Amino acid sequence: MTSDLLTDSAFIDVQGLCAARVFLKIEALNPAGSIKIKAARGMISALALAGRTGPQTRLIGSSSGNLGVALAMICAPKGIPFTCALDLNTSESNRKTIKALGAEVGISLSTTARTPKSLPQRPAGEY
Repeated sequence: MTSDLLTDSAFIDVQGLCAARVFLKIEALNPAGSIKIKAARGMISALALAGRTGPQTRLIGSSSGNLGVALAMICAPKGIPFTCALDLNTSESNRKTIKALGAEVGISLSTTARTPKSLPQRPAGEY
């Protein structure tokens, strides 16, 4: 369950470095990786508390990857359909993860967008 991923175990208290209390974030200790799981949980919780979610709710958001993964992780167990508009530079692994979590994925294009060499050329609609 995604709530199991929301821990503060990725932080260690570094003592003796200076007079201030210092915490160091170690991403390797974060079970959710570097995705923005707490931000996504906060967004979805705020919508629910405001009474803005229901049986007809579909979340639509734009992301360059990590927030999209986190939103897909939070929406999936809650049964909230999620459509993520990704930018062209989103990694293939993030795109596949978002889709694997049940979200719909689209690519956000702009007049200034450049197609990176790492993104394979695909006909429209195949993302």
